[in-house]
Amino acid sequence: MQPTQVAVIGCGRIANEGHLPAYRTAAEAGLSILVGVCDVIPERAQQTARQYDTKAFESVEDMIAETRPEVVSITTMPSSHHHLTLHALNAGCHVLCEKPVAMDFSEAEEMVQAAERAGRLLSVCFEYRYWDESVYLYNRIAAGDLGPVHAVRTWGGSVYGFPTIASFHRQASAGRGVLDHWTIHNLDLALWLLGNPEPLTASAFCHQRLARYPAALGPSLNTIKPGTVDPEIEDFAMGFVRMEGGTVISVEANWLQPSVRTS
Repeated sequence: MQPTQVAVIGCGRIANEGHLPAYRTAAEAGLSILVGVCDVIPERAQQTARQYDTKAFESVEDMIAETRPEVVSITTMPSSHHHLTLHALNAGCHVLCEKPVAMDFSEAEEMVQAAERAGRLLSVCFEYRYWDESVYLYNRIAAGDLGPVHAVRTWGGSVYGFPTIASFHRQASAGRGVLDHWTIHNLDLALWLLGNPEPLTASAFCHQRLARYPAALGPSLNTIKPGTVDPEIEDFAMGFVRMEGGTVISVEANWLQPSVRTS
């Protein structure tokens, strides 16, 4: 089997901490070849290219046309996922796209339809499904070993964890906040474990706590100016979903969980 040719769009934190190290491991096993990386900041693309011994590009179109990758990882902000995915699919590439997959449902639907037309795979980075413990629990639930699941409770967030990168503070680039960018992993895992039943009703509440209580940022108050964060970027959310079959899911999302001191 020939190694899969892979290219990465976006050379920020998620690429350098997740996608690129994984592709390097795959390359060492003879499974993939990194043929190029691309970023709108040329210096960042060049630095990443040197680190991973590949070629740097400023233009997605140029990279795909020159390297002709089989798979493209998209690790940019959500506002660019839609058009980058469509371009890669139309060029004949399979796509691995970071979450949240799009800015709204219509964009996501168009991306799925484009993959179907192109006969290519479109996958979203919901890696929680592939953890050993997740697969084990999925198999036990599917086999009926644990009986019916009556309720699921999940929490996602971090202590003083509001993102310091300015792109996450703007609705135009980020879309939303902690629910979309973090706790969506938990919600996806819960639905997958349950076999993706249909939701019957949903209620939710969210707000931006830092707007009323900047001290909740903790040490990040030194690097984040609360007044510059769009009010649509929530740092706290709670939701309740009633599923077909009787299971209920409660969700809490919190980027500003206070630290707990122990003596």
